[in-house]
Amino acid sequence: MANPSMHEQAGSGSPGAGLSEFAGSIQGDTPQIGHAHPRVPDAIERRYLKVDDRYFFPDRTLAFIDDGSRIRVRTENREVMHSVIAIAEARGWRVIELRGTEAFRQGMWREAALRGIEAQGYAPIEAEFRQAERARNRNQPVEASVDRDGAREPRSRRDGPRPPINGVLVAAAAAPYQFHPEQRMSFYVTVRTEVGERMIWGADLERALAESASQPRIGDAIVLTQHGTHPVNLRVPARNDAGELIGERKIVAQRARWRIETPEHLRELQRQARLLRTGEILAAASLDNSPTLATAAAGLKLAEQYARRVTVDGPSQERLVEAIRERMAAAVEQGHTLHLPERKMRPSQRQVRQRGGRRREEPIHERS
Repeated sequence: MANPSMHEQAGSGSPGAGLSEFAGSIQGDTPQIGHAHPRVPDAIERRYLKVDDRYFFPDRTLAFIDDGSRIRVRTENREVMHSVIAIAEARGWRVIELRGTEAFRQGMWREAALRGIEAQGYAPIEAEFRQAERARNRNQPVEASVDRDGAREPRSRRDGPRPPINGVLVAAAAAPYQFHPEQRMSFYVTVRTEVGERMIWGADLERALAESASQPRIGDAIVLTQHGTHPVNLRVPARNDAGELIGERKIVAQRARWRIETPEHLRELQRQARLLRTGEILAAASLDNSPTLATAAAGLKLAEQYARRVTVDGPSQERLVEAIRERMAAAVEQGHTLHLPERKMRPSQRQVRQRGGRRREEPIHERS
């Protein structure tokens, strides 16, 4: 039985709604004779909530409407585009016609190109052809940058770290990965950016939010940054050729490490790093109010003392101090805590007691 609330939320997604209220649509050609294709792949059926011909995200937001020979898509969400092209491939559509926004047609063209489907209605530039060709030929795992409600943006690890994501923190919670009930528990954050909402999945996001120095809350502006990866051992479902679950298998995966801070906090870290790099830190009037700056100033003095001990050459001393200064500034800019080396007490400073309990450094008072 259909859920009435879903029909209400579909709103303009009713069969008579105009295409202007959707991101776009695709029209498929006739499947080859003699080929039986499933109407919708099982993986797609499990990923969305289906009511009649409508497919919804887990939060009951309309994703797309399947009219049979045409699929109307409500959003420019990349995961939805990926799903729609998977449906087209399952039906044997070798040519599709695209209508809708520029971003929608561009995204659909790329998804179709990756599966060898001809997409009409978008004129790609030469660079897009080359990117699609490289993506088809690339036979290696990809990481998923997940946009709103599970949109996945494939990126090869060769492409380097992701650029920072700037926006407003909309949501953050633990859930089965991409809300699929059969997936392992993960964590996601939703960020409202200038180009729309993005949902990013990552087990390390929970730690990044809990250990954030600025402790942003829902509704605060944040900067989400990935700082490399680290290997982790995981158990993942093992399936046979028919897709049936037959057990688990161990894999070594690269888990992204994240950082979540407010823009104000990052600007303050940059200011402190600048004071350290320029040498203005020693004259800063706020040392008492900033433990980080105070520690950095003390660290610079120790660096100068160390440089004088290891070399008598003036230029060499300056280069050594400058190298230490830059490493400290980079650590401050990344939000790391500075730790000064422990100073070992010289033998003359130790409180060594003599006979009678008197310490060596205590004066001996003799009668005159």
